[in-house]
Amino acid sequence: MASSSDDEEANSSERFDNLCRDLNMDEETSQEAWSSYQKISTNYTLEVPFVCVRLCSLHVCFESYV
Repeated sequence: MASSSDDEEANSSERFDNLCRDLNMDEETSQEAWSSYQKISTNYTLEVPFVCVRLCSLHVCFESYV
């Protein structure tokens, strides 16, 4: 049986994939943004809405291309 944190991670990944798809992102950029999100959520306590952190990780990813 999957743990609650495994279910949460799978749900987070699915929601993030949906967001990237809605933004019409390519796979490489999407994976880079997900990696950024994972680093942020591992290293910091996240006390903001879920979508804010995702948007920040997307921003970091996009800024690397500019």
